[in-house]
Amino acid sequence: MLYVNTDLILFICRMLNNCKPNEDRELVLIKLKKLLMQTPRRPDPEQYRVDREFFDSIRKEQKLNDPIRFIEAELDFIKATKAYSPEDKDMLSEDEVLKMFDISRTTLNRRIAEGMPCTKVGGKKAFSRNLISAWLFDEEGKEQHVKKQVFDSVNKRKRGK
Repeated sequence: MLYVNTDLILFICRMLNNCKPNEDRELVLIKLKKLLMQTPRRPDPEQYRVDREFFDSIRKEQKLNDPIRFIEAELDFIKATKAYSPEDKDMLSEDEVLKMFDISRTTLNRRIAEGMPCTKVGGKKAFSRNLISAWLFDEEGKEQHVKKQVFDSVNKRKRGK
């Protein structure tokens, strides 16, 4: 049985390296998490008596390198990469949104604070073209008054160029 967490995490990494991207990896991680949560990982009492120093010395390591936390982080990463992929034509980078509306980064950050839909993937902002359109227009298809004012200045600048 793998008792030392660093060994267990290395084992998980080796298993993941043998998987196909995302689909199989996610299934393997979910099954491993279930297995780890259902299986008590304590040393055999007799083994503990024989090698008490070893088990006492790795207690800190056990808390620091938690395989469940490792698996959850991997699953979060897979979920984030599914939500946004650079090939996705609907998704726009921060720079693409800045160019599209011809606005500054500060103005974009203000719009995000006002509710403009934005997703963070790996610390970078990503925007859905459809969600931005929905944000700009209400259900009746009329531009929302506040948002119209926000982007009127953009249109005026574009016409003035």
